Amino acid sequence: AVVALVATLWHGLDERGVALAFGVLIAVGELARWGGAEQRESAPLGAAGALAYALLGENGGQSTHHGVLQTVAVVVAASLVGCVPHVAKGHGPTADHLTRRVLTVAFAAVCFQPLYNQGRLREWAEDGPTYAALMHDIGQLSLVDPVPAGATASLAPDDQRRIALLGGAVVRQTGVDAEVAVVVERQADPYREQPVSARIVRAVNAYEEKAREAGPGGPLKALEELRLGTARDYQPEVVESLARVLARGSLMLPLAG
Repeated sequence: AVVALVATLWHGLDERGVALAFGVLIAVGELARWGGAEQRESAPLGAAGALAYALLGENGGQSTHHGVLQTVAVVVAASLVGCVPHVAKGHGPTADHLTRRVLTVAFAAVCFQPLYNQGRLREWAEDGPTYAALMHDIGQLSLVDPVPAGATASLAPDDQRRIALLGGAVVRQTGVDAEVAVVVERQADPYREQPVSARIVRAVNAYEEKAREAGPGGPLKALEELRLGTARDYQPEVVESLARVLARGSLMLPLAG
């Protein structure tokens, strides 16, 4: 954090307006964080803003150049500003919270920025269904109260549909192909009304969430739940394809979400 702050002060801020906008968002998110025994999930708005800045590759169709060190510097400065009231009142594990925030953002920026600047991420994500898979749950950023553990498969159908539509609206503002937005916003529809890529994304997402929640034997239990839902929610052929993929190594392990 010190190196990032010094380097940024020495070289100056790139794209100051963007840095200021994300800094304000992060600071406001930290200010909204509850303290003490009432503390909820640590500053979801601040976390979303910090990660968004770390993963920002384009702005208005133009490549960004803020890099890893400026990302860390902006997040540290904004988080410190937002934490002042909590520190003054003695609320919350501020040092631990800030440490995790900085490490998370630095890791994300180190993984993303060099690959993006080399054009590798664009090559890997050009396929519409693959980008849709990465953004399928982005609608959760629009929620005031976060979904516990981010698990949407267990929500009521109306709530799932609302999150899917919010996600599609976000995707349509990013400038990616409309095909991606369609996949995201159709996640809660009956599988017969979904494009094939949406059926795959929904089944894999549900499998990962159910396997994680089921504990020992979770993968097998998750597959059984998906099979029970093939009347409406999951296409039988997709579920069986997923089962074959998981069985290739004889290891029924949860997929990374």
